[in-house]
Amino acid sequence: MRSLEAGERTALRIADVSYSYGELAERSLRMAGWLRASVPGNSARIGVLASRSVDAYAAVLGTCLAGFTYVPLNPELPDERLAALLTRSRLDALIADRPVPDGVRACAPPRILSPDERALLDQTRPLERPAEVAADAHAYIMFTSGTTGVPKGVIVTAGNVAHYLEGMRQRCPIEPSDRVSQFFEFTFDPSVSDLFMTLGAGASLHTVPASQLMAPARFIKDEQLTVWYSVPSTVAMMRKMKLLSPGSFPTLRASIFSGEPLPHSSVEAWLAAAPNSIIENHYGPTEVTVNCTSDRYSKATPNVTETRGMLSIGTPYPYMSAAILGEDRCFLPPGETGELAMSGPQVAEGYFDDPELTARRFVRLRSSTSGDAVWYLTGDLAYEDAGGR
Repeated sequence: MRSLEAGERTALRIADVSYSYGELAERSLRMAGWLRASVPGNSARIGVLASRSVDAYAAVLGTCLAGFTYVPLNPELPDERLAALLTRSRLDALIADRPVPDGVRACAPPRILSPDERALLDQTRPLERPAEVAADAHAYIMFTSGTTGVPKGVIVTAGNVAHYLEGMRQRCPIEPSDRVSQFFEFTFDPSVSDLFMTLGAGASLHTVPASQLMAPARFIKDEQLTVWYSVPSTVAMMRKMKLLSPGSFPTLRASIFSGEPLPHSSVEAWLAAAPNSIIENHYGPTEVTVNCTSDRYSKATPNVTETRGMLSIGTPYPYMSAAILGEDRCFLPPGETGELAMSGPQVAEGYFDDPELTARRFVRLRSSTSGDAVWYLTGDLAYEDAGGR
């Protein structure tokens, strides 16, 4: 990671404050040093109860540098919900960027690093060298929102992440001169792309304030962003607020959207506001490591879903395979609608402490193109067109 070698270049900007690669590296390595000194063994789950602060970034990076697994937790959740997640995830340590409420602390692991324990970090030597991890080591466990039931903890490995980042570099590379948005919370896995694509390229990451998430037009202009990544509903809200006047965002060179269907009308409005930008629509469940398919928009030949006006989710990333399955899990030909399934090195290990659900959703199938392989059943209906999208 270039944060260890890029010195005084800006790595991160939060609330008009810039942090250099050197500063972020020192904070992260000190966090990693505290973790290695406090947590026994070479594998551990570290909760990160933090949001949009330099300590939040140092906690995630420090956990990775220590060779441990980070488990992001949303500090805005009710105390009862946080306590339940802490109990379920059986963490080895918890890092927070704010005081931990007593009710939450009662369910937390004994090793806690929060502003109340700041002296513990100040007394710790930074880690001298990042830990090496195997491809099958757990990089993070991402709990779903749980809006339709009990939250599922998706186990994503270091190898999954490495393949995802390589696929993104081939589709939409970040350059050292780029100024990239940080739109997503760490509890939403596109944050993996924001953080590691940007810092891995030596570019600068610009954290969107929570107050501007739904209308970030001023932020894009003030920060002179060159790469934007968000959910499509942000575009719809900005259109409603009349914030997408022609030529509004001349500095943008790349705009990426995922997490929701992308309306063709939103693409056209965004392209008018960002005339120098390419636009890409990406798709991927958390279980397939952030995103696994993408389609680059072409104004001359837009790939739009028939009758719905939504942009195609495109074709799979390198080394990934997509298939449409019938009710009996047979592989359907182009044009027929069925369940979208994904296979390849980005498919996650499974669900934390839930082998039954893992067996239902991560299934081994044999196809003429991929042979015998594990496929993740997304639950999403889709069809493949004649062009392979």
